[in-house]
Amino acid sequence: QFLSFGFDAAGEEIFPALISGAALHIHPTPRELIGTELLNWTRQKKVNVLHIPPPVWESVRQAIEDEGPQSAAHVKSVLSGGEGLSRTKFNSFRQLCGGRVKLLYAYGVSEATITSTLFSATDNVAPSSTERVPIGRPIANQRLFVFDSHLNPVPAGVPGELYIGGTGVA
Repeated sequence: QFLSFGFDAAGEEIFPALISGAALHIHPTPRELIGTELLNWTRQKKVNVLHIPPPVWESVRQAIEDEGPQSAAHVKSVLSGGEGLSRTKFNSFRQLCGGRVKLLYAYGVSEATITSTLFSATDNVAPSSTERVPIGRPIANQRLFVFDSHLNPVPAGVPGELYIGGTGVA
């Protein structure tokens, strides 16, 4: 458990662990855990799924780069979101872990409940001019639309405004 209990996204940390029968580990001062300290604590607690914000994810990536891939041998999956992730650092993380760690980027907006889309490192992504990881595909019961200023759908690859529909919309 990394996020504050008062933040709705904490639900993505709490409930999947509990309903799947996994253990939920709560550090008394999670904000103090970054990089090497976080890897050491998670190794000690046998945590194999991390749900951490991008700045913390970057500190973990840097620690793995500094200490070597064995420092994250216990990690199976990392979920990050809340702000954009660098495509270069995302690919660096994948290479550092030899593709062994499942890396997910979650995208959501305040109008929707927690996450609306997921991008998985296993997704095939067309080359892009942007340095940011794509927002991915809608999760179950969510729909995405990109409209122009007149609320007309735009073709793939054309800039527009993102609209989200489905059961997760507040």
